[in-house]
Amino acid sequence: MPSLMRFQYAIGSELRFLSHLDLLRTFERAMRRANIPVDLTEGFHPKPKLSFAAPLAVGITSQGEYGDVFLREALSPQEFCSQLNRVLPKGLRIVRAVQVGEKVAPVMAVVNGAEYRVELGGDTIPAERVQQVMASDQLPVERTTKKGTRLVDVRPLIFSLELAEGGLVFRCAVGAEGNLRPEELLGLLGIDIRDVFVERTGLFIRGDDGWRDPMDGIEVTHGN
Repeated sequence: MPSLMRFQYAIGSELRFLSHLDLLRTFERAMRRANIPVDLTEGFHPKPKLSFAAPLAVGITSQGEYGDVFLREALSPQEFCSQLNRVLPKGLRIVRAVQVGEKVAPVMAVVNGAEYRVELGGDTIPAERVQQVMASDQLPVERTTKKGTRLVDVRPLIFSLELAEGGLVFRCAVGAEGNLRPEELLGLLGIDIRDVFVERTGLFIRGDDGWRDPMDGIEVTHGN
């Protein structure tokens, strides 16, 4: 009977320009090389039952990405972490893993919050500018999609924004119900994302009880 493995992984600077599609292909190849017994979809063109939460924008590193994969055979979280980390390329690492019940909602469906850290590289930003953004009732930005360009109010998508040592830390919405692009917030502050270092430090399940780790309440095995 297939089992579901949830895992956290990190993306370093070596692979920060990897697209989401290329990341998916990298994991698929690594799982084949590591002999991970991944379950496949049915039909003429079976695909690995592998999915990720909230795709990471190109150019950003992360310490807290999450994925779900269905396994057709039993495999311990320890084996999953060690076998994958032996074959993954430099800049991609499994941080921890846990086996969860099949009835658990997919991580891509429940993750709706993210935290980012921005290093300004020696530059500074006035506290007044940060306060002005957070005090605004509306923050319209231009967003271009396949359907064209339109104005989007991103203020409801920003939950916190603070000055930190050497830069900024902010929390925002991600997912189908609303997604803030880091470059949009930085643009409101007069910062070009190409001039700074941005890292996503975590993904979360945001609810009435606060912000929760997607692995909260589940016994977790850490990777080597």
